[in-house]
Amino acid sequence: MMEAGRIDDFFDESDLDQCLKYFTAFKEKTEPGTGQTFTGINQQHPFYGWFHKLIFSKIQYKFGEDVQLLFAALLDSDLPLDVHSDYYHKRLGEPFMAFLIPLNVNGSKHGMDRASTIVFDQTDTYVDESDHRSKRSRPPAQYLDLPVLESNATHLSDSMLSHCDPRVLSRLSVKSIMDWQPNSLLFWDERLMHCSNDYKKNGVLKKQAIVIHSYKSINNDRGI
Repeated sequence: MMEAGRIDDFFDESDLDQCLKYFTAFKEKTEPGTGQTFTGINQQHPFYGWFHKLIFSKIQYKFGEDVQLLFAALLDSDLPLDVHSDYYHKRLGEPFMAFLIPLNVNGSKHGMDRASTIVFDQTDTYVDESDHRSKRSRPPAQYLDLPVLESNATHLSDSMLSHCDPRVLSRLSVKSIMDWQPNSLLFWDERLMHCSNDYKKNGVLKKQAIVIHSYKSINNDRGI
């Protein structure tokens, strides 16, 4: 079964404050046209040992010691993300879970539940059918070849998913709606399609989070 959920009070607030301080000093990478800026770290990064001890070891304790870090990044977002899957990051082993650690909205830890992550039941593993060096999510319009569902996500098209194409939402069903909470850990199977809510409607101009992508060796089970 593909998992998605939120674990409250998973991290110490002081550890997350330290994460924000250190990641802010790393080199940024902007994804053109997406409103997303990332500052990343992987297992070869000089600060990986620090990050593993402070953050990733806690994830391994909960989800299994065989879970490996592909990369982690500080996400600065000022545009709601459309529907996509993270599976396209596949390049080592088998993609396992994506993790998201909410840090703030509008620079504050208050009112963080105005931001949400919505996970759908449908998957996108298109890179298994092509070159894994193509590290880019598919445009949402390509999901229009999926069948229209009787019970779908269009009931959210005028509210939290107003930034998404209703035609795409008619082909998706909601697995989980996870409001952001301080010190929490959000997680979902890397194969699952997901998006942010239209947080601009809730008065959020910008939000920050730590985003983590993980993998397991090919012969390992995906269960948790």
